[in-house]
Amino acid sequence: MFTKKLTVACIVLASSLNANSLSNCENLVGSWKGSYLYPANGVTNEYQVTFNNDHSSSEVMSLKAPDNSLMKHRQQGTWTCDGNEFSITVPTQTGVKVSNHYRVMEMTSDHQKFQHYHKGNAGPIFDLRRTK
Repeated sequence: MFTKKLTVACIVLASSLNANSLSNCENLVGSWKGSYLYPANGVTNEYQVTFNNDHSSSEVMSLKAPDNSLMKHRQQGTWTCDGNEFSITVPTQTGVKVSNHYRVMEMTSDHQKFQHYHKGNAGPIFDLRRTK
């Protein structure tokens, strides 16, 4: 009986610690690098994103197609974070602001894993490592 209660207590404590680490938005500040392969078209997205203390952000994406053609894209924006979700808002060429929303799956001081979502639909999962 004691072992069963101890096991349940350990599971509750571990869940609580994981939830606390997800809600710590301070871990987001810094520079991060990762890549993602879009299975539908074979395009590889190598990206670097920086989240600044003032909630500004910058992203550099290099999209490499299966034919080895390369397209680079840079954008500046702002970010917000609330618990286990964050958003990056960037202006389009026409000046309209677009927000991309993400759910944090894992976040430590040097690693983050998050999933893009749009209108309740889950998208790609991104895995990033801290560079600064």
